[in-house]
Amino acid sequence: MVKISIIMPVYNQAEFLEDTFKSITNQTLKDIEVICVNDGSTDDTQQTLENLKIRYPFIKIYKTENQGSGKARNYGIKQATGEYIAFLDADDSFLDEKALEKMYMYGHKNNADIVCANLRRIKQDRSIEKEYDPKAARFSYFIQKDVLEPVEYGIPWAFYKNIYKTSFIKNNNIQFPDLIRGQDPIFLANILTTLDEIHVINTDLYGYNHSVSGGVNVKTDTYEKKEAYIQHFKDTMDILKDAGFESPLREYKKEFINYLKFQDNLNDEQLQQIVPKIFNNPDEYFQDDEMFFIKYLENPETNPELDEFKEIKKCLFEEILLSDNFIGYDMLQKYLKYKDELKDKYPEDEVRKASYNVIQKIATDVNQEYETLMDDTEKLDKQIRKQRKIKDEIMTSNSWKMTEVLRNLRNRNK
Repeated sequence: MVKISIIMPVYNQAEFLEDTFKSITNQTLKDIEVICVNDGSTDDTQQTLENLKIRYPFIKIYKTENQGSGKARNYGIKQATGEYIAFLDADDSFLDEKALEKMYMYGHKNNADIVCANLRRIKQDRSIEKEYDPKAARFSYFIQKDVLEPVEYGIPWAFYKNIYKTSFIKNNNIQFPDLIRGQDPIFLANILTTLDEIHVINTDLYGYNHSVSGGVNVKTDTYEKKEAYIQHFKDTMDILKDAGFESPLREYKKEFINYLKFQDNLNDEQLQQIVPKIFNNPDEYFQDDEMFFIKYLENPETNPELDEFKEIKKCLFEEILLSDNFIGYDMLQKYLKYKDELKDKYPEDEVRKASYNVIQKIATDVNQEYETLMDDTEKLDKQIRKQRKIKDEIMTSNSWKMTEVLRNLRNRNK
């Protein structure tokens, strides 16, 4: 009997598979199947999987056209025959060797639809990132066996640190959405809001290879990916809102606003088109302090008060740079007064950003001028060294000639 089906989407990750399968075979639970869905890979993935299958007969290989990890996982769910389902990406690892066995035994004993464990970050050499504190993550870290309300899970992230009863997923027709980015939170949000309770256990199941995956902006580098990522925020919020998950909903809104507040994102012309299109009724989702960033994206060029504040800031720094640290009293008073007024009207982050932008621009301009000056100084220094060399050669030559003349005169006088 298969106790756990491990679903693994694979796209051009042949180099990671050997180490990933070591982490699977190290698990004490042996009644498993690994459903590998080759999602249209163009590298040696297929051959590598077939070679691994010779050694590990529990591997099942399926090959599909490239459609993304979400659809690949959905395909894997359909093929699963295990009592529970686990997920593992090809560049990640299982950690605690007894994790799957502990989770299965606890879930089977309690007829649990979900068993949640913990996640750690790992480096490319598969060692654990000691700098990352999993207890400070924005989803729950579990310190003991317990039964909790689903709302206590926190933000619907890290779906892969849990195992799910196969019949629960299939009977409720829960799937990954057809988005090229942001499928995972929607999948887990649908699960959490369908459950009556979650069973949790204190074990480190999942090693997430963050260094390989990269940050959000690395993975959302096209218009289509950005559009899908913004859509996932709205869809996840809708799911949480409809289920009355107020606390996770508030936290997920913060994640969205923090994403928009990235310096690169506030000035991203594509996001300025996408966000108003998807959140066409933002008042239904956001409070006044959050609405500022939505409106900024809708009208990024219309902010005269902050522009004036930037100009004052610029003048102050130019006075510091150009006037031997002397700052005009009137200008300083105007700056302080304006800053207080803006703080009452705009979020502090935006006032700070206005200052930061100006300082960065001045620093860039000064650095460019300094580099130009240094180049000119170096050129001048080379010219001076060259002239000194010529002068020394002339002086040496003239000295030698004068010595010869004096020697000749002495010889004549003898």
